[in-house]
Amino acid sequence: MPRKISSKSSPRNTRRPIPTNKKPNNIKNNNEQCFNIRAFSLAIGTVWGFAIFIITLIAKSNGYGLEFLNSISSLYPGYEISLAGAIVGGLYGFVEGIIGVYLIAKLYSFFNCNSRCR
Repeated sequence: MPRKISSKSSPRNTRRPIPTNKKPNNIKNNNEQCFNIRAFSLAIGTVWGFAIFIITLIAKSNGYGLEFLNSISSLYPGYEISLAGAIVGGLYGFVEGIIGVYLIAKLYSFFNCNSRCR
């Protein structure tokens, strides 16, 4: 037997939620915002690599920071105070900055978020 359609229509809710394009970035349970370790490591690695590069070029031109760069040359194989050494030192500084800060930030995130942010 066919269903009867009533003449009364059910009231429709005319209020609709407004869609947003924002997606939460690194939001975990309990509305706690966690630390973006990868972005922080890349940022600090870039700054440290650029600093070694610039300080090497400055030291090559006027001797500023020679003692610091001599200690760096004992840590970075193939590094010297020259244009090629500035590039090598910048790359070493970039990689060292990423690895070192990644480890520090991972420990920070572990202790700060109590293992919820991983």
